[in-house]
Amino acid sequence: MEGFYEFGSLHAMMKKEYGEDFISEVGEDAFLEAVEEFSITLSEKYLHYSKEYYGEALRQRSEFGERVVKKWREVFEKFEGYIELCFEIVVYYSKANKDSAEEEGSFQFRALKQLHAKSILVAREIQALLESGYADGAFARWRTLHEIGTACVVISRNSDAAERFILHESVMNYKRAINYNEFHERLNHDPIPESDIEKLKVLRDEAAKVLGENCERQSDYEWARPVFKEEGWPKKTRITFAKLEKVAGLEHYRPYYEWACEKNHAPSKENFANLGLGKFYGHESYLVGQSSHGMVEPINCTCLSLVNVVSSCLVEFSDTDSIVMINVLTKYADSLSQLALEISCSEKYADID
Repeated sequence: MEGFYEFGSLHAMMKKEYGEDFISEVGEDAFLEAVEEFSITLSEKYLHYSKEYYGEALRQRSEFGERVVKKWREVFEKFEGYIELCFEIVVYYSKANKDSAEEEGSFQFRALKQLHAKSILVAREIQALLESGYADGAFARWRTLHEIGTACVVISRNSDAAERFILHESVMNYKRAINYNEFHERLNHDPIPESDIEKLKVLRDEAAKVLGENCERQSDYEWARPVFKEEGWPKKTRITFAKLEKVAGLEHYRPYYEWACEKNHAPSKENFANLGLGKFYGHESYLVGQSSHGMVEPINCTCLSLVNVVSSCLVEFSDTDSIVMINVLTKYADSLSQLALEISCSEKYADID
């Protein structure tokens, strides 16, 4: 929005009109009135031209989309197929084993089914961000996918953990409702009615019969306690996500997880959005928009985490089909990751930023 205003011009205008100490000259009330008038005028101009700016932004994004697809089309095609395959395998598995799961009252089947659905949604979000040129945003979303995959691995090993995982929702719903009501006035929102709070408390109290009366003060991963007990961890161990990774055998993902965390937080790192910087990495550059660089890590990590999710879903009623499909996914992921690496290193697309 160039051309409307140069920063400092309003201050300079007031100083020129009334002198260095212009607030004392015109009075505080008159100064605040002038500030309000300037604010209204500028905001109206920005609002008036927003349609024009949005049209230009759409044009630029469209042009970028053509360039990024030119570079990554083959990878994006295979990535689309991979996500769809991860979705369909579990859908067909669920249909084939639904009756058995219902007969057994399987908590694992229920918990893993909902986590699988969430993993596909997150993978689609990653896909959309990559195709739009936001590799760092995609990597930030992978962090969530890794958390889902880790939870799936742990739940697939223990039915009690699966039951506790499902019950834990009632604890968190009650805890967060209380927290919301504490701040509803400052948020300028209506409070949750006391009758609804009471209903949530009833569910929380039922869950506490299994999870323990101190469940609100426990770790968000306390549902995994049976698995930690099986593996001989001390009784008073506070379960963190890092420990959950270790129990799941996924602690080697920790460097990537911490890297992805940088995309969600405000780290003391100058070029924290370094995936998309490409050839500009190491220079005094800041990424504020789209880039065709940095696709390899988000794609590779997404493939690996989806394998963890899908393979966990297929454990309870495992058969030959389960083993074959996990192998198919692993081979597919290897091929896709290799292709992404080759394109990333290719000089053919070096001019596409």
